[in-house]
Amino acid sequence: MKKKDNVDLLLIEEMREEEPSWTDYDMDETSVKVQLTDTVFDMLLNDTISSLRRIETRLT
Repeated sequence: MKKKDNVDLLLIEEMREEEPSWTDYDMDETSVKVQLTDTVFDMLLNDTISSLRRIETRLT
């Protein structure tokens, strides 16, 4: 049992050392923000283009 206890302790210690990398969401957060920004910008750009085309059609 002693050897098993040591292995368990070692594994627990390794998990504690690695845990911060599992719960670090900074890169994910940045990625989502960039995707959202790109999507909103694309929507605004498409809406502006559509509006300008409607205006152009009315003027001609």
